[in-house]
Amino acid sequence: MILALALPLAEIGQRYVAVQHAAAEIVAGMEAMAERVRELAAQPTASSRTATEELTTTTVALEVSFSDDGTLLDFQDHLMELEGVRRVSVIGAKDDVASILVELEPASSPETPLEVGAPTVVCVRCGRMLSAGTAEISHGLCPDCTRDFLGGIL
Repeated sequence: MILALALPLAEIGQRYVAVQHAAAEIVAGMEAMAERVRELAAQPTASSRTATEELTTTTVALEVSFSDDGTLLDFQDHLMELEGVRRVSVIGAKDDVASILVELEPASSPETPLEVGAPTVVCVRCGRMLSAGTAEISHGLCPDCTRDFLGGIL
């Protein structure tokens, strides 16, 4: 009886040793891959951004409605064709609403300071400055043009 069990137990032992050896090879391979990834991550690449680019890059988050995947992909392609757009990423889509990140190219000159604050606002009709701000221009209506537009109601 003991001899009858010895042979199957020996076979199971051999299989266990083979599996243990295969698992050790898999772990060694994974460790080698992880080391290679660390080496690659440490190497500078041509596409690495400079610190100035990181500071001057603007990312805009959008939520858009779409009817099908083709429409969404077409919209993404059209955004990519716009001047000054670096990257367009669809980060999620649910119930016909997609979340999109649009990354804009950095300012043309690294010496260009980041403009923080509200834009300069000018009247869309007469051009009068309504509030001073950054070099970016936004539009509004001055009180006189608002009255003219509304026909004297105000």
